[in-house]
Amino acid sequence: MSFTGQDYPNQSAPGLHDPRALSEEEWRASLPSFGQQLGTGLGQASSGAVRTEAAPSVAPFSTQDRLRSWRATPTTSNTPWVWWLIATPILGGLAMWPIVFTVFGFENVFLLLASDNDPAALRLVGFFFCMGLAIAAVTMLLGFGDRAALRRLGHSRTASPWWQLLSQLVYLIVRTVHANSQTGRGAAPLVVYLCLQIAPVVLGVIAAVAIPAFIAASSTP
Repeated sequence: MSFTGQDYPNQSAPGLHDPRALSEEEWRASLPSFGQQLGTGLGQASSGAVRTEAAPSVAPFSTQDRLRSWRATPTTSNTPWVWWLIATPILGGLAMWPIVFTVFGFENVFLLLASDNDPAALRLVGFFFCMGLAIAAVTMLLGFGDRAALRRLGHSRTASPWWQLLSQLVYLIVRTVHANSQTGRGAAPLVVYLCLQIAPVVLGVIAAVAIPAFIAASSTP
């Protein structure tokens, strides 16, 4: 059953209008709200005017502020710089002798080391001193590289490379304390350094005891 514009029922009833004669805005405004349809009483009858509410203000999100305040938790303290720092004095000491033999001569080096008044002996000592300064400068630069690498890994506290002015051992001890407090480990460089420093002494003691015993045993008829 359909109705036309002439036979629409109760068109003259008060408050009732032909929906086909309404505009889209008026038709939407005459619809009951969702709360009224459910019978909850939450909806309010529309008066025909659309009420708009301002959107709640939201604090602007700053990614840069988040990145500045966020710091990654370090998981390791292992860097290639610390291993080069440990190895450089050893490699430099081994490379020093071929250079000295090349500059002063193989036989002259031992004569100069045994001499007291020869001016050339002072030049040899000065050469050793300059080589030591060069090795110390390289290890200092490696210390700065180690600290920068640790900071990139997320370490907030790192040992200052200037601790090496006292000794490498002091720097590695301070480094180990800071690394262990942040990652729970990091003593490997210190352990390796101590082994490399103690090993020659231990080998020297063994040789001092074993060689005379071997000679005595081989000379016994």
